[in-house]
Amino acid sequence: HMNLKNVNYRSLLLLQLVIVSLFMPIPVSSISIILFLLNSFTNRNFFNNIRYNPHQSWVWISMLYFGVNAASLLYTDNMTDGLRRLETMQAFIWVPFCIASIDYDFLRERKAVLINTFFFASVAAAIVAILVALYTISVTGSLYAPVVDDGVEVKEYYFTYLRLSRVIMHPGYLSVYIGISIYLGLGLLRNGMLWIRSRFAGYGLLIFLLIFLFMLQGRMNLLAFGAITFCGFIIYLFRKSRPTRAISFGALIIAALVTLFLILPSDVTRRFTEFQSLKYQMDAPVIHQFNGVTLRLAEWHCAWDVIEDHIITGVGLGDAKDQLLQSYEQNRFVVGLRRQFNCHNQYLESWLGAGLPAFILLALFLVYLLLHAYRQKDGLLAMVALYFFLSMLTESMLIRHKAVTLFNVLLPILLLSGGHNEKDAVKETEE
Repeated sequence: HMNLKNVNYRSLLLLQLVIVSLFMPIPVSSISIILFLLNSFTNRNFFNNIRYNPHQSWVWISMLYFGVNAASLLYTDNMTDGLRRLETMQAFIWVPFCIASIDYDFLRERKAVLINTFFFASVAAAIVAILVALYTISVTGSLYAPVVDDGVEVKEYYFTYLRLSRVIMHPGYLSVYIGISIYLGLGLLRNGMLWIRSRFAGYGLLIFLLIFLFMLQGRMNLLAFGAITFCGFIIYLFRKSRPTRAISFGALIIAALVTLFLILPSDVTRRFTEFQSLKYQMDAPVIHQFNGVTLRLAEWHCAWDVIEDHIITGVGLGDAKDQLLQSYEQNRFVVGLRRQFNCHNQYLESWLGAGLPAFILLALFLVYLLLHAYRQKDGLLAMVALYFFLSMLTESMLIRHKAVTLFNVLLPILLLSGGHNEKDAVKETEE
């Protein structure tokens, strides 16, 4: 049983609460984070634990990233927007700091508890989303809602994309959550640490999450997940001296994907089959004259037009959106201006707002994760890190609370080296 008089046990419980709240409305998540931070500050060993934490470098990179963005307010004009965006990013300065303040050995031995919490919270969120979709279908008597978008009527299915995920969060962000959960669940299952004893049930949950990930239709997320998983498994089989099995498995996966696309309705697969050309007309008046790739190419072109004039410093956090919209107007990107699109690329978004230092620090996060994964021979950590950072190629993820909090809560936990007593810690929590 947890001894709640002990600050470490309270921290563990509150950290689990923060993890669960990631799937809940932002006010709930914010309250849980505040409770976790307040409890952390009652720890008498706060600074001592940070001092001896082997990953204090991660904490300083995180604080530097926040500091660079904060410093850009010194040369921004739109202070209101700058402060709003800085407030969204404040988890970079507080959350990793407070996680590092917990006794490292204590937390390391309970790493599986925290990962299990995230995995089953993901499963619960997916179930809720599907149940809401089924309820909506039963009430409306239809599988989809007809929506007129830029003069074109499209079918928005209740069990895919925006209509499916809206009860939890935007599908681009939820796809990141679910993809990471699949990797983490696989790791727990392989090590015998999943809270469900049955391996059959465990693999069933992984398949369920994989199907749900496809239903969310996050194109870059699925592409990144498929490529990383495919390459990772092929490398694993080759290392096991099973090249024939690796080639057979790869061929089977490709055949299964082709078959899936052939049998599913075109309205469902349309988001994945619309990339017939990379050519686009910047001043096209309606969004349907773009596809998912060309729309982002137009956004990136306009963003770079601004960045190349402010390579080192960026334009300032508060002026980033205003400057981007001005570039849309100058380049006659009508759709982007009308819909107020962001960069849809976190690397460009960081560079645009706070300059080259922010871009470099963002890259350092990935380097740190991959180096740790290499040293610990932790293939799953490498896959999670690559999945997260590849997903940021087509989404400005760190300008929203859901992604900022996930980044600063989950990644520091994954950096914990596996402890020998994790199974005992799981049993202790279950009891």
